Amino acid sequence: MLKKISTRVAVKSVTKFIPFVGQAVSAGISFGAMKYLGNSHIDECYEVCKRVIQKQQTESA
Repeated sequence: MLKKISTRVAVKSVTKFIPFVGQAVSAGISFGAMKYLGNSHIDECYEVCKRVIQKQQTESA
């Protein structure tokens, strides 16, 4: 009987933290995805600006 009770108490204690772990994992995934998208956007904007500047330099030369 003591084993059953201790197992239930242990399982209950662990399940309290699973939602937090799930939230942390979800937040980490969301952060990584948004960071990737943000960096990709910045890289694309940089390439567009670089092309515009190069085009202006060629036209004025």
